[in-house]
Amino acid sequence: MMETAAQNKEWASAVNMAKLALEMTPNDPRLSKRLEELQFEADRALAEKFISQGRYEEESREYARAARSFERAANGRKSGELYARAAQCLLRDGTQPRKVVELARQAQLLNKNSTDARMLLARAYAAGGMGESAHQEAKRALAMDPKNKELKAFVKEMKG
Repeated sequence: MMETAAQNKEWASAVNMAKLALEMTPNDPRLSKRLEELQFEADRALAEKFISQGRYEEESREYARAARSFERAANGRKSGELYARAAQCLLRDGTQPRKVVELARQAQLLNKNSTDARMLLARAYAAGGMGESAHQEAKRALAMDPKNKELKAFVKEMKG
């Protein structure tokens, strides 16, 4: 049934069936892998819907929900910009500092030459109480854009 749902592009059903099957046999590596594949296909197929949903949630100040929607879209599209948007939402929410760092790292990995992505990662580290990591990441961003006043101020602030 799970594979039939996947063939019919009924992604929610396919993912839910895979999750149920994995609950019954939690140590099945093939099933874990298949769930991961189905989740990716669902996120890819529904990315535009997740972006729209994330925008609505962000406008409604439901930042944690918006972050989850943008993350799902980012997973499907492998988009650094969408991971960054998810991280920014969670920074505003202020409740999941480790998740903010995870999302900001994804954004930075996909946008290696972006000072904005490095700055976001520095802010994520700072929000998570990782001052030294925040300082080092901000210094990397400043090395890429030495005239950026915001970066200079942040590096100075992180120096303490």
